[in-house]
Order: sequence, then C-alpha cells, then structure tokens
Amino acid sequence: MNLFSIRRFSIVAVVAATFTAPPVSAENNAGAYLAGRVAIANSDFSAASQYYTRALSRDPGNPGLLENAALAQLALGQLDRGVAIAEVMEANGLRSQVAHMTMVAHLVNEGDYAALLARDPETQGIGPLVDGLISAWSHFGAGSVQQGLDEFDLVAEQNGLRGFALFHKAMALAMVGDFEGAEAIYSDPQAGPSMMTRRGA
Repeated sequence: MNLFSIRRFSIVAVVAATFTAPPVSAENNAGAYLAGRVAIANSDFSAASQYYTRALSRDPGNPGLLENAALAQLALGQLDRGVAIAEVMEANGLRSQVAHMTMVAHLVNEGDYAALLARDPETQGIGPLVDGLISAWSHFGAGSVQQGLDEFDLVAEQNGLRGFALFHKAMALAMVGDFEGAEAIYSDPQAGPSMMTRRGA
C-alpha cells in the first residue's frame, strides 16, 4: 500500500474509531441482538459480526442491525463483507455514516476515483472534513492535481479545518514532487498546530 492509499484509508479509520452505533429494536431477536451489543461494547467485533449476522437472518431489513453489522465488519477490516451490507443500506436510502465509510474504503481500495468523486456528500457523506479530504485526494488519484489542490483550499476555508487541510495539501505537494511548496506549508507558523507534530516534522 502506497502513501496515498495509507492516508486515504487512515481518514476512514479515524472516523470509524470514534463512531458509536445506534440501538436497534430487540423484538423477536433479543438473544443475538443483546449478545451483539455486549460484543460491540467489549470491542469484540468478531463475535459481534457473528451475532448481528444471525440477527439479520431473522430481520434482514432492520436498519439498526444492518448498521451494527456493518460497523463490526468495518472494525475488522473485512470490507468485502461490509460492502455487501453497506450497498443494501445505501440502496434503501439509509443515511448511515458507517455504510458510507465502508463504501468509501472499498472504492479507495479499488482505486475507483471516478466513483468516489461521483458520491453525493449531502446524502452519502461522512462529515465535512473527511468528505473534503476524500474529494481532494480523489482528484489527485484521477490525475487532476490542480483540482485536488483547490479542494484542499476549500476545506481549509471551513472553520476549524485549516490545519488538517494544509497538512494534507503539503503531503499531496510532496507526493507530486513539489517539495518546496510542501516545505513552505510545513514551515509556515500560520498553517496550524498539526505542523508541529512529529508526523509533521
């Protein structure tokens, strides 16, 4: 996996680590549902995926069960299984951050930048920061360097996101060989505190 792929997947992983799945109705499916909830709470995502798969076999259209099953698969890094669930959720018009993260991670792994750019952030978005960075990196992946740089600048204009956007812009510039441009951002005291981290150095 190259630097570009690592950065893109890291964005998704960070958001996934902070996500809390919602509760679901336990009617007629209490055993598997409750066992899955306990497994999620204990970060035992392998057990959670088994319990929620069992619960889904009895209630395949339950949005909460779908969300928890997708979360378990995403946490396990089993995108092939998670994608099948996420596709059902998106096809049913369910607004699920987990489903959207799963689909984005899948498209990143496939290198399908056209599909990433075609996603609607209003209905298939993860969040302002992640959506903006995904769009910027996707333009880079598709070969539109200037468009990607412009996207980083748009993210930087949003309140509280400047440091993140400039950090990624500097990495992108370095990736295409513009080390002077990257260094100018990294050394700019106005660029934000992220430049002062060990990773920034």
